[in-house]
Amino acid sequence: MDRREEAGGRETLKRQGKEHLREIGRRGLLSFTDRHFAGDRQQAGNWLRARAHESLINSLVDRELARRFDQGEKVASMELPVISDPDEMPW
Repeated sequence: MDRREEAGGRETLKRQGKEHLREIGRRGLLSFTDRHFAGDRQQAGNWLRARAHESLINSLVDRELARRFDQGEKVASMELPVISDPDEMPW
């Protein structure tokens, strides 16, 4: 997210309030759940949590690889665990 997007979000919060943003988030989650998981909130939540874990792992690996390259390594790799099955993608 760039600074203009952040500024826009802060301005919307200031003008419309927290409840407005909560409602936008709630509607977005319902739309996502209906569209990709036939309204199954549990399945959508499980899928989102798996993606969040993968994102965290990727972030940590990126930092570690950057550290190793900064220390002069020419080639570096890390083995990553597989959390989700590519066939689980809802689209």
